[in-house]
Amino acid sequence: MRGDYLFLISLLSIASVVMLYLGSQPSHTYIYGTVHSLKERIDKTVRDRMPDCCNEMKKECFACAAGILVKDFCSRHAGRYGCPEQNRYAYVFVSYGDPTPAIKASKRCTALVGKNIDVVIARLGKPIQTLPDGVQQRMVDYPETKGRYQWKWAYAKFYPALWYEYDATLVMDTDNVMLKSLNHLLDDPPPRGMIYAPRAYWLNDTYSTSLMVYSPQRNHSSDALIRKVLETRQATTDSDMDWYNKHMKPFSVEIESEYTMLTGEFDSNDRIYRYHAKRWNVTMDETLRRAPVVHAIAKWKPWTIVGRAKYKSKQLQHLLNVWSAI
Repeated sequence: MRGDYLFLISLLSIASVVMLYLGSQPSHTYIYGTVHSLKERIDKTVRDRMPDCCNEMKKECFACAAGILVKDFCSRHAGRYGCPEQNRYAYVFVSYGDPTPAIKASKRCTALVGKNIDVVIARLGKPIQTLPDGVQQRMVDYPETKGRYQWKWAYAKFYPALWYEYDATLVMDTDNVMLKSLNHLLDDPPPRGMIYAPRAYWLNDTYSTSLMVYSPQRNHSSDALIRKVLETRQATTDSDMDWYNKHMKPFSVEIESEYTMLTGEFDSNDRIYRYHAKRWNVTMDETLRRAPVVHAIAKWKPWTIVGRAKYKSKQLQHLLNVWSAI
């Protein structure tokens, strides 16, 4: 910014010199004097309009001298010159049973998010023997409270809300096909103890739990509720999403429904889940281009024969190709 401002003033001043020179008398008197005096005049103009940088050994002074924002300076010098320690963030994929979906999802994630964010498989049961490069494995206990049907162990997705060593954790179901980095949700996380969750647009007044961002906070009210459901056996037939909407709404911050976009969005015969193309008044191609992630719900699982057979449209074929290529 400072460089651009200096260049603009220099350009205007030099243009003034040239115009005055061309219109001057034959004696060639230079109204602005020497090049040195012109430079002094430019420097004075800049100083008059922009304050000098301070000279103290602190982040604001160094950032000013470098002509960059304090946050950009601190991203390069975490823990020094008054900059906070580097924030710790994690993408988390909960895995039990067949490890294939978690392996695929975490590998795709590492290709999109960069090296400064942890990618973790929270694993129940037997450890995964071979992990993708850059992926960590963290063994977790089976939750005391069980969900219903195939979501029996899905309450485990609440564990990362208790990982206090992180400033924010982004938990995503392993049947999501990630299309873009979601780092912006971690860079600007919810307040401590709160949770980002997208609206389940196919239901009324309901949050989806297919993707959530936690800001862990020990002893927060939300922390106590999650710890209780994980560590104390409760009689319930609720799925993880049912339980979340009964108990966690006061701690939820709604994010756009596109973060829980469903595969049915790209099936022209689907009458339930086609939503965003109509909402945005765009084609299915454009809807897919905008989608940060697509959730392969119900019988759409790309690792099953039945699921793959449902990927018939051009957009669904693209999603299947992305997943298959991982």
